Amino acid sequence: PQWVQAFGVVPGLVIMPHFDRVAHFVGQELFRAIIASAPEKTVLVGVDEDTALVRESPDAAWRVSGRQTVSVFDTDGARTMYQAGAAVLLDM
Repeated sequence: PQWVQAFGVVPGLVIMPHFDRVAHFVGQELFRAIIASAPEKTVLVGVDEDTALVRESPDAAWRVSGRQTVSVFDTDGARTMYQAGAAVLLDM
């Protein structure tokens, strides 16, 4: 995997959109390689379709909005899933 600079709206946050669909065809080996190659001090977040990760202000908690889930991955690839309405803790 190759990483490129994006918008930089939230430095250190990597969003994988449509995660529920992408996760099915990427494969475990490639997904592990993506996680292993992530730049230092980044947080990888998978956001399912029809779902958003929102924050109302810089001091507010992140929250899941929509009908599916948000997944946060640690550096070992462990996944924590959050349902709609849940506060999401991002170690950034």
